[in-house]
Amino acid sequence: MKNTINHEGCEISYEEYNRNLLRAFFSTFKVADEHLQFVLLIGVTKFSQVSVFCDFNQSSDISMSPKYEALCGITVDEMLKYFAEPIDEMAKHYRCSKDGMIAMLKKQYDGYLFSDLMQGVFNPYSLLNTFQKLDIRDYCF
Repeated sequence: MKNTINHEGCEISYEEYNRNLLRAFFSTFKVADEHLQFVLLIGVTKFSQVSVFCDFNQSSDISMSPKYEALCGITVDEMLKYFAEPIDEMAKHYRCSKDGMIAMLKKQYDGYLFSDLMQGVFNPYSLLNTFQKLDIRDYCF
């Protein structure tokens, strides 16, 4: 497999190409800095050791901050408060009790942890798809 890419007439490595792409992306935040109060970037890779932030040096990694641990998911309390009707509908569909349905939902979609306090949150994309389609399955893969 070729480890390089021809970009604008130059052979560069995929790594260098991706680094330049990310650097250009993050540099837009530097330009708009005075207009930004809060920006949330979500991804699966931590870039702290990669020099893509040289133009955007005011970032804070809140990945494991207890203050924001429920920001990117749905807590059990939120699910019970705001989704009681879909939970009841799912329980009827699956012919189980409400508690049984909650246990099934926890097993499938709960467990994302974003702090050492260990408050699990549900994957919102999968949970909302489950309620819409009345089907417990993997929606992210």
